[in-house]
Order: sequence, then C-alpha cells, then structure tokens
Amino acid sequence: MIPTLPALSTLPPITSQPFKRATLGLFHGKLIQYGNNVPHSKKKTRRTWLPNIQTKTYNSEVLESYVKVKLTTKALKTINKHGSIDKYLLSTPASLLGDEGMRLRILVREKLDARNAQKVLDAQDALRAKAAAEKEAKNVEENALRLEEEEAVTEEPQRTGRVGEQSVKKGKAVRVDKQSVAKLEKGQTVKVDKQLQGKKASESRIAEGIFGSA
Repeated sequence: MIPTLPALSTLPPITSQPFKRATLGLFHGKLIQYGNNVPHSKKKTRRTWLPNIQTKTYNSEVLESYVKVKLTTKALKTINKHGSIDKYLLSTPASLLGDEGMRLRILVREKLDARNAQKVLDAQDALRAKAAAEKEAKNVEENALRLEEEEAVTEEPQRTGRVGEQSVKKGKAVRVDKQSVAKLEKGQTVKVDKQLQGKKASESRIAEGIFGSA
C-alpha cells in the first residue's frame, strides 16, 4: 500500500458532485448512473447511463413570459403533477432543483414579492382616498349646517319686523273702521271698500245697515 502524503491527509474527503450538465436545467436530482454490460461470456464492460433529457417551453403566469428549459422526464412528470412550473419551482426542495431551478425560483419569488408590495400600496392608497372622501363629505355637511344657522339668524330680525308691520297695518284698519262708524253716526255716507274680505267686510256691512236704518 502506498503511504498517503502528509499534505493530502489534511484535505477534506471527496464528495460526489452533480455532473456539469445537471446545472443547466431541471434534472430533479437525476445523475449519471454507472454499471457494467455483462454478456454471456461474463466479461464485464464498464458503461454509463445518462438521464433522459427533454427540452420544453412553459408559460409562467408569475413571470408573464415563456420559459424554455431542459429537464428530465422525472421533472416533467412532477411539473405536470403540480399543474404549472411556478408551483413546481416554489414547492420543490432546493436539493432537487439545482442551479437553474434556484435561479428561476428567485425570479418567481421576486416577482411575487413585487406584486404583493404593489397590492399593499394599492390598498393603502384606497384607504387614504376613502378617508379623504369621508373627510370632504363631513366638511361639506358642516358647512351646510353652518350656512343654515347663519340664514336662520339673519331671518329672525326680518320676521320680527314683518310681524310689527302686520300689527301696524291691523291697527290702521281698525282706525279706519272707527272713522267710518263715526261718519255713519253723523249721518254721512261712507264708501265701503270692495277689497275688504272676511270679518272686516261683514262688520262694515252690518254697521252700515244698522246706522243707515237709524
């Protein structure tokens, strides 16, 4: 047995690594398999088995574009099982995705994060707009109530003035009626106003009839 050099003894043990082609597509953990061809002569011949690679184009709803990838038949069946390549990339473990799968997963997650952030911003803008509309409606209502109160305050003195004028007019009408009665007592003729209505007109006619007969 050949002794190990001291420099080589400090190196970490060699671990199996995926072949280079597996980093360029979705291989779902598939690697090169090694074995032997064993004929009837029992003379073994070393050989390898490569994964069955297909080239497919998928429509990514999240990325809003078509994605062309190289993948194994195992990955193809898994994508069909999940329903879309986006769900496959988000739900498959990183150990089965490989470099290309992780690159696509990062793109999908960034797109989803941007969409969610935009939804949050839109919701905040909608809440601000609703609050502004409610505040504006409240201000309009308060202004309308203030205007009604101001109009009521300005109409109150006018109403009292109108009541005073009506009372003055009523007093004048009563004085006129007394003057007509006095003229009737003296035997003078009095012209009755045809525009008198209601009680005043009837009282004038009754008084005229009484004093006229006397």
